[in-house]
Amino acid sequence: MENGGAYGYYVNDKSAWSLTDPIKDGDKVVAFIYSDTTGYSDQYTYFDQVDYDTYRGKPQVTVQLKTVGFDADWNAVSLPLAGATITVDGEATSFVTDKDGKVTITLSDASDSLYLLSAESEQTIVPPYAWLYISSFSDTCGHWASYEIEQMAAAGLMQGNGGRFEPKANLTRGQLVTVLHRLGGELPIPDSIAAVAFTDVPEGAFYSEAVKWAATLGYVNGVSDTKFAPNTTVTRAEMATILYRMAKSMGFDTSIGENTNILSYDDAFDIPTWAIPAMQWACGTGLISGMTVSTLDPNAPVSRAQAAVMLCRFSEYITEVVLNFILENQDALTDLFAGLGDLLGDFLDQTGWSGGMFDSLSIA
Repeated sequence: MENGGAYGYYVNDKSAWSLTDPIKDGDKVVAFIYSDTTGYSDQYTYFDQVDYDTYRGKPQVTVQLKTVGFDADWNAVSLPLAGATITVDGEATSFVTDKDGKVTITLSDASDSLYLLSAESEQTIVPPYAWLYISSFSDTCGHWASYEIEQMAAAGLMQGNGGRFEPKANLTRGQLVTVLHRLGGELPIPDSIAAVAFTDVPEGAFYSEAVKWAATLGYVNGVSDTKFAPNTTVTRAEMATILYRMAKSMGFDTSIGENTNILSYDDAFDIPTWAIPAMQWACGTGLISGMTVSTLDPNAPVSRAQAAVMLCRFSEYITEVVLNFILENQDALTDLFAGLGDLLGDFLDQTGWSGGMFDSLSIA
């Protein structure tokens, strides 16, 4: 330290001894600096968890603080930290740890999705940190797909019912096309295209417009010429195929699937013939991974949690493709928009609309 202070850092809930300590994907790293060595402490203090989850409808969580020091032989000694005041996003609260280092925190406002927890104490301690994630649904706190579920919910693509998401429930064909319709902006079918209709898709059902949209644009097929089976569960192979067709119709390059080897999976030959290109593409782009190291389980039903993960990855895939196109063609796009700016300027001059707010208009 330039001014004679001290510094340190820890990874997750363990103090780090050197900058050579390995850092893995997903680790939380906290660095701290003591500019005044009279206030220095080796009292590493930790929450009992690095991440906490709670439900927005009842934003309450119990935490525990422990402080770790060293005895005369440099053995780590851990004790509960009593009397510490919890802070949320840097603001002190009225929540103070008891003799066991525990306290139950209740948030009066849980409108955000992430909060940073720390603590203050009369003892000189290394400040602890933990992250409190707020779930929109009571049954997704700590769920393995909670991040993707929250992303889908925040974007308005997937919804719950009565505060529950039901992540283990299977996704139906009607539900899937409804989500894809929302992802596509819920655009109407062009008047120039004859809409496809099915006898088992009643007008007014939550999925009726989405089924017409998806079937007419060729993203999905009926189970027959007249039936769609909206309440039938979607399989992993079917969902991959629908997303594959959607990507192709959007003009995306799907050739990555041609070089993707899925024969390493023991059940590769269980994939329906019509779904092989789509499964190769989905595996190649990372939209789908194996249910185990050796199985794809292509004919298994897709749960709502699995669907949220696949759809989140599909949205990221679309974003990545579009951004790469812009970066690869930025010069041509700049020239295009500059040309459009000139055309618009000429139009404004000819129509007498130039001047005022349009006088400084330029597109470049």
